[in-house]
Amino acid sequence: ELVKKINEHRGQIKVNSDVKINDKGTTINGNKFDRILFTGASKEIDYLGAVCVVFTSIQSLSKFYWHNINDVKSPFLAFIQHTNMIDKKQYGGKHVYYMGTYVPNDGDLMKKSDERIKQEFFDYLKIIFPKFEEKEIEENWVFKFKNAQHIVRKNYKTPNTKLQKNIYVANFAQIYPEDRGTNFAVREGNKIADIIDANV
Repeated sequence: ELVKKINEHRGQIKVNSDVKINDKGTTINGNKFDRILFTGASKEIDYLGAVCVVFTSIQSLSKFYWHNINDVKSPFLAFIQHTNMIDKKQYGGKHVYYMGTYVPNDGDLMKKSDERIKQEFFDYLKIIFPKFEEKEIEENWVFKFKNAQHIVRKNYKTPNTKLQKNIYVANFAQIYPEDRGTNFAVREGNKIADIIDANV
């Protein structure tokens, strides 16, 4: 869906591309560009990875949207019943759930199989919600992300918005001191667009 929207707005996605940067400018697959915006992780900052399990079920487990799980034995930090905010009618009458945690990029959980991760998450979910029935799950997915959360240390400095001439950076590590959020992502997007526009 995202790729479709990008294409509809005349955007192009290039993968496995040859990028060359030198004093003469930047070329991608031999095509020269006057401005480049990089939105990946910043090398000078340490990050945590994330592991998430998403599933759908006909069961409703909670009347709340968000649960913080403050138990060191839990394999996940947050449990979200998404359909307590967005009506389940939008999802074919099914409830949508999200469980997630932050881990080191090379942590044990990142190395486990999807099936093992799901089983560990579901087993703990039964402790929180004894009525939870795995057999009622209709769909489930595991997602692993490296560099999902930047680590804010003492005297934290946000990454520069400019790498070098005509190459700019925008990523969520620049959202500070606020926590990440879509509203701040929009703010940072507008900010970097203004910076690039002012330097054209």
